[in-house]
Amino acid sequence: GIHTACMAGSWMSVVYGFAGFEDYGGEYSFNPHLPKEWKKLSFSLAIRGALLDVTLSQNEAVYSLKEGSELELSHRNEKFVLKAGEKKSFSLKKKLAAVLFDLDGVVTNTAPLHFAAWKKMADEEGLRFDEDMNKKLLGISREASLEVILKENGAEWSAEKKSAWCVKKNEIYKKSLETLGEKDILPGIKKLLEDLKAHGIKAALASSSKNAPMILERLGISEYFCAIADAAKVQKAKPEPDLFLEAAEKCGVWYADCVGVEDAESGVSAIKKAGMKSVGIETTVTLPNADLRLSSTAELTYEKLASLMED
Repeated sequence: GIHTACMAGSWMSVVYGFAGFEDYGGEYSFNPHLPKEWKKLSFSLAIRGALLDVTLSQNEAVYSLKEGSELELSHRNEKFVLKAGEKKSFSLKKKLAAVLFDLDGVVTNTAPLHFAAWKKMADEEGLRFDEDMNKKLLGISREASLEVILKENGAEWSAEKKSAWCVKKNEIYKKSLETLGEKDILPGIKKLLEDLKAHGIKAALASSSKNAPMILERLGISEYFCAIADAAKVQKAKPEPDLFLEAAEKCGVWYADCVGVEDAESGVSAIKKAGMKSVGIETTVTLPNADLRLSSTAELTYEKLASLMED
């Protein structure tokens, strides 16, 4: 026999867990993710006087309104309305909907410009700064980069001096961006962007660079990007997933249908934490945790990105 009253936790783990049901702020949503061993899950919910039937399989989610005149729901990030006797289905098969790019080392290589700007600062302040130290700055913000340089030199600056130098370093860097042009787009990236556009796949930028819009404009490829995640608005920088999730949301696509492209370990970690497929461009460092590892952006193609979603 069973003790029905003790099964509430089991029911909640199935409905709130595997079916991904949420009741928040008066809105009802589902984000299904069944275990691979499960063929089917069906249950009913009484919501605001309506009776909703939910049937989930590995490839499809079906919502049916058995009783009630109307019910507003969300399947992942897509809102819909069911009327009495109406049924709506959604595919659960993964698909490539958007590619989220880091900027430096993926779309273009501004690392030498960053290096020159930091080197100028270091020389003026009598600090040591070299190529090995510069590698530690990959994928992190300007403020975090300055902290690394100071720590490597055992130096302590006031908050005012740090802030002033971050502004000055950025002005030096922005001045150097005037030299950028289409010639500075990394191999294969322009064709990839064209192929993504031809296949109806969105492209967005998930970079910690505050100068990203200016750089895309200088490169002449702004038109290919539907969104640029604002690093200043997210709570945490890479290796946390905030920036990539922000980019996916700005694209209007579900995070699991995105592929992120990075050239730094912190970026790959951020992509993985976001629940996305990751591509690591191993031009300067090895990225063993990436789902797809490439030695150059020239190897990056639409076909390879699309095949990632088939795994």
